[in-house]
Amino acid sequence: MSSDNKVNVDVKLGVNKFYVDEGHPHIILRSSPDMQEFNKLIKACLPDSISWTMREIFILTPRAAWNAGPAGFSAAILFSKNGNTRRERSALSFATADALKHRITTLRRLIRLAPEITSFVLIENKSMSVTLTFDAARRKTYRESGYWGDASLGDYWRQTARAVPDKIAVVDNHGASWTYAALDYAASRLANWLLSQGIQPGDRVAFQLPGWCEFTLIYLACLKTGAVSVPLLPAWREAELVWVLNKCQAKIFFAPTVFKQNRPVDLILPLQNQLRHLTHIVGVDKLAPATTALALSQIIDRSEPLQSDINIHGDELAAVLFTSGTEGMPKGVMLTHNNILASERAYCARLNLTWQDVFLMPAPLGHATGFLHGVTAPFLIGARSVLLDIFTPEACLTLLAQQRCTCMSGATPFIYDLLCAVEQQPADLSSLRFFLCGGTIIPKKVARDCQQRGIKLLSIYGSTESSPHSMVNLGDSTSRMMNTDGYAATGVEIKIVDEDRNTLPAGHEGEEASRGPNVFMGYLDEPELTAAHWITRAGITAATSAAWMKTVISKLPGAKRILLYVEVKISAVARWRIFYCNTPHTRCLRRCYA
Repeated sequence: MSSDNKVNVDVKLGVNKFYVDEGHPHIILRSSPDMQEFNKLIKACLPDSISWTMREIFILTPRAAWNAGPAGFSAAILFSKNGNTRRERSALSFATADALKHRITTLRRLIRLAPEITSFVLIENKSMSVTLTFDAARRKTYRESGYWGDASLGDYWRQTARAVPDKIAVVDNHGASWTYAALDYAASRLANWLLSQGIQPGDRVAFQLPGWCEFTLIYLACLKTGAVSVPLLPAWREAELVWVLNKCQAKIFFAPTVFKQNRPVDLILPLQNQLRHLTHIVGVDKLAPATTALALSQIIDRSEPLQSDINIHGDELAAVLFTSGTEGMPKGVMLTHNNILASERAYCARLNLTWQDVFLMPAPLGHATGFLHGVTAPFLIGARSVLLDIFTPEACLTLLAQQRCTCMSGATPFIYDLLCAVEQQPADLSSLRFFLCGGTIIPKKVARDCQQRGIKLLSIYGSTESSPHSMVNLGDSTSRMMNTDGYAATGVEIKIVDEDRNTLPAGHEGEEASRGPNVFMGYLDEPELTAAHWITRAGITAATSAAWMKTVISKLPGAKRILLYVEVKISAVARWRIFYCNTPHTRCLRRCYA
């Protein structure tokens, strides 16, 4: 949102500043069984000259980066001045209608301070239900091509657990190791507890965990119940957590009791009065006992296994992955079971991954790379997932050698740090088939060092919204890997467009647009933002339909900035010029650095 569309409101009576969007004039007000009593009090309080109404809304309005206050009510006032409507949150927050009696004077004082008030809006908060829209023609094409079907991720998990029950499914650097059968049994117990707490298909369950086996356990429990998984980045603090948990209306939240000398559960507990839909906070007691919240280990020990999993269709929502928030507040990327299945089957097929492979994932599991390629892809093919909670090159190399890992993926700094560590202390890399590198360009020095040490370096291009767009082939040359991002992933169509979203012919510079069975269904409760990412045909804007998703490529001055990123790890984004190139075999993406 540009600064032109923001209004900086200095809220009276001691409430902090916040930004509001003039296009969305309503503010959330908490519901309460004392609503009728509240109505009477408001009528008695407001002058006859001020009109007021009650309205309903199902989720926080877009970009409303603040919270509705403690359990109970929070008030909203609409102002009109010089013909422009703006909104301001008052200092009224109270748990019950009785408590309002002590705040009447505050409301009257606010009215005296702002005589331009024209209306008072009372909004009752309703639970959000997500409706996904499909384009019938594209859906038919994807089903006929085999990219989409009726099966869910849970169906694939059950098939794998039955096929290889005694095979190790996941391990982590804390020594935890679970077979497919053991993981299925524990996830079934947790799923039964989720159902007993009122979780229904489509409800959101959030978990802020590092690379631990428990992450996979909670994810599988969600698949068994039909709940929507919402994995969150471990680095997020209070502001991001409250925003995201309210945005997705999570009902249950899992967090570590201890991680990195912090206590994430204790961090979120004092904020419960700001989390309108959250019913339970569960402490993942891997490194320390849970003293202030429910303990995951006790829930699993005391719950009976689920008798039968909930049947979910492939078109239903499977996960909401929030972006890192580099462009503002994090955006919730909605992915169906079919989106994820299309993505990871294409990923495994292009890289010739099988049940014999061992996936090492050093990236955060709340990121698309970790969630999709480090956790989901391995269980789809019966492979082993090896997780690392805190990346250090020494710990990563130790796990790689111990578990005989065959494939690894991450951003350029990961492979750079590994190369530096190997230069200082030789390590056994003989099992590693390849390192898949994405997120930024691959400097020539890194590619050359990998080649000298026998590490096959591959490039991939994608985003949370469409992972992946393109990948190189295993047999591609180093030159192809260095100068292109490979070929479109299976089922993905790619084109290059100009600033007006017109398709450009081969060899012209522009922005990349793609569509395919892996492209997301839109941003959670952000229809305008979703529409901004679609390039439509025949006026259709439904996600993964006849629409194309446009990738916005941030630009920074010069390739030297990229070398600086690798050498001293200054976070930066590559300046990319993308060309659509014809090759003897197929079309590929070529990148050029200004």
